Amino acid sequence: MLVCGLVPSSRREASANLETSFFGMVRNGAPSPRIAVGENLMAEHSIDFKTLRQQARFELVLRRYRLGPESSRPQHFILCPFHREKTPSCRIDRTRNRFRCFGCGARGSVLDFVGRLERCTIREAAVIVEGLTGDQFIAIGKSSVAPSTAPRLNRPLGLALKLDPAHPYLASRGLTPAIIEEFGLGYCDRGSMQGRIAIPIHDETGILIAYAGRWAAERVPDGRPRYLLPRGFVKQLVLFNLHRVVGAHQVTIVESYWSVFRLSALRVPAVGLMGRELSAAHIGLLTKAGVERICVMLDGDAPGRSATNKIVLELAKRFFVKSVDLPDAMKPHSAPEHILRVLIDDT
Repeated sequence: MLVCGLVPSSRREASANLETSFFGMVRNGAPSPRIAVGENLMAEHSIDFKTLRQQARFELVLRRYRLGPESSRPQHFILCPFHREKTPSCRIDRTRNRFRCFGCGARGSVLDFVGRLERCTIREAAVIVEGLTGDQFIAIGKSSVAPSTAPRLNRPLGLALKLDPAHPYLASRGLTPAIIEEFGLGYCDRGSMQGRIAIPIHDETGILIAYAGRWAAERVPDGRPRYLLPRGFVKQLVLFNLHRVVGAHQVTIVESYWSVFRLSALRVPAVGLMGRELSAAHIGLLTKAGVERICVMLDGDAPGRSATNKIVLELAKRFFVKSVDLPDAMKPHSAPEHILRVLIDDT
């Protein structure tokens, strides 16, 4: 089992050896997992970067990443997200749509701010900001057209699918009727989710924003993905099941929906990355939810272990973090209960 503690800045000079059982420190500038902007978000239009820098509202970015408090003043200071500090030194200039940190020297536009947070290109940052504002800033030659209305990222669905909770695939995965009911799971026989087990996804406040669809059989027809998410859905802005564990001081982070179901059945507060990427938005959501201690329990394979090392380093800047190294090829939802309970008790 790998263990990591939140380390005071005075100890940053200590040696960091990932081969030992203790992650002793977090260096300034440690690599941060980068948010992956999907191809469906990389719009085909040419972005008018100048207009976007001028008109995108900085407060929307601060609100999305939980970097506050909010202020109506033309200029105000926040804790800089790019280095550790106790006194706010990062100035947000709303009139010029720029920021400057007097502690670490970071400065630039709203796009530079998002690009630094997500470790992404300016174009990828522009796509993220466009989604937050709900507008597209389209360049035509050297001029631009007025922003056109575009869907906001992960907006509420406004409707729920009619599902069959008695489908045999759910029982074959070991889910109890109580878990099926708690998570609203069921088989969908129509629309884009036809032939799939639909898994409701909510934002941190409990609002339904999407369904994930898992093909309802182990053998998947050629040309069909095993899992399906709606076009435009950005999973890097959501932690699966967070709304059910708000208020828990300790949570376990896993990769998949099924691992969340398994741990929830054992009454262990758990959230799912829906993959192996941790974004700045995820960290903000955990902070806002009041989480203090985190156990990272990704799959017991090479990609899972590689992701765990990166995730632990990032989380250790703000939380007390432990990680569980599962045996080879074992996943939280496939691990025998006695092994899970030992691992959970140890954390």
